Amino acid sequence: MSGWQVLEAVVRVAVGGVLVAAGLAKLRAGRTSLLRAVLAYDMAGPRLSAMVSRALPATEVAVGAALMLGAATRPMAVAATGLFALFTVVVAVTLLRGKRVPCNCFGFARRSAAVRWSMLARNAVLISAALFVHRLAADHGAGPWSVDGVVGPGGEVRSGLVLAAIGVAVAATARTVARRASG
Repeated sequence: MSGWQVLEAVVRVAVGGVLVAAGLAKLRAGRTSLLRAVLAYDMAGPRLSAMVSRALPATEVAVGAALMLGAATRPMAVAATGLFALFTVVVAVTLLRGKRVPCNCFGFARRSAAVRWSMLARNAVLISAALFVHRLAADHGAGPWSVDGVVGPGGEVRSGLVLAAIGVAVAATARTVARRASG
């Protein structure tokens, strides 16, 4: 295993961990709290905001878990980049509009800080890290500390099965957490 593969694993797990932590915090907060937070940004109507509030936490957890495990690393790094880019656009537009909206990025603490310009820098670091993971996985291959490394070349079907299992686990976890939060 090369030093590049070790570096890829460390950065991949860190980026995935950020997404898992953010998604789980949103799931714990409950659907109603998340819907209110999404609506506060005033970026979409009620229907689209409701869809986002339902899909976002599970998407964050699924993409993050797949990255942490190294399953379909390159596509998941692209998905993570897309999520971070979307969050960056939402924060930038909110700031340009002059709105003071609580971030609620990693949960719903009572004193959640309002979005601020420094969040754009944080997101730029996360985008760079996700792109770095993609590039390292493309240039140096998967290391042995990843599902991709275990299944070997041509293992897309097996990685796909791992991702499907992750999806089922995330859905079950999301359902359990949502039930506990609402009742």
